[in-house]
Amino acid sequence: MSPVSLPNLGKPVPLVAGLSALGLFVVVLVAVVVSGIEGPLGVDHAWWTVIGQVRTPVGTAFAVAFDTVGGSLVSGIGIPVVVLIVLLLTGRRWDAAYLVAAVVLCAAAVQVTKAILERPRPGDILVSADLGSFPSGHSANAAVLVVVIVCLSNRIWTAVPGAVYLAAMMLSRTYVSAHWLTDVLGGAALGVAVGLLLRRGRFAGGARSRERAGLRGPGDGATAERRRSAGAARETERAGVDAGTELDYRAGPADGRP
Repeated sequence: MSPVSLPNLGKPVPLVAGLSALGLFVVVLVAVVVSGIEGPLGVDHAWWTVIGQVRTPVGTAFAVAFDTVGGSLVSGIGIPVVVLIVLLLTGRRWDAAYLVAAVVLCAAAVQVTKAILERPRPGDILVSADLGSFPSGHSANAAVLVVVIVCLSNRIWTAVPGAVYLAAMMLSRTYVSAHWLTDVLGGAALGVAVGLLLRRGRFAGGARSRERAGLRGPGDGATAERRRSAGAARETERAGVDAGTELDYRAGPADGRP
């Protein structure tokens, strides 16, 4: 049984979804700035209170583990490098460029925003962290990696655990009080936006590269088969017209005149 692919929604979908995610990031950013970066929003304080009430030693241990997994060494460098090597070894240079561009651009956007806003983190943080709470770098990096890997694999089995991983990462960042709720929402939205918008830009160059190399990505086989069938039908039609023209020429006029 072949792996189940994601539905072919067409090229405009990554653009629309990416712009929607970018819009969500901007909305959260504006809310943070307008409310005053020196303090949390009402929803931030409410969520922080709930997390403090349900926190357990086991949950804290899992959240601290996610802090390590989502850090710069593992998710920021380790996982992208492994995926990059696989892509290069399989000749997928455009996909490799897409991966590098998405990870680097997302990280740069996070650090620039952090440096500009310098939003304070919650006071009872349980892990070490740098300055600047908005947006969550762990959430942004998790989001962009999930989007890139799902786009490159086009398999449901990567989309489902990817979504679970992203949700767990977002929860863990608030669980250890490293971020406010709006920090992780903004970070995830930023990561999704970067991954999807760059994927849209990858289509033109990537498709031409695969065509020149004789490679096909997921779903290209059916398209190629339809094109071959249409070309064969046109060739048959032209052959029929040419044969009919030749017969008419040899037979001469229908009334028998020379």
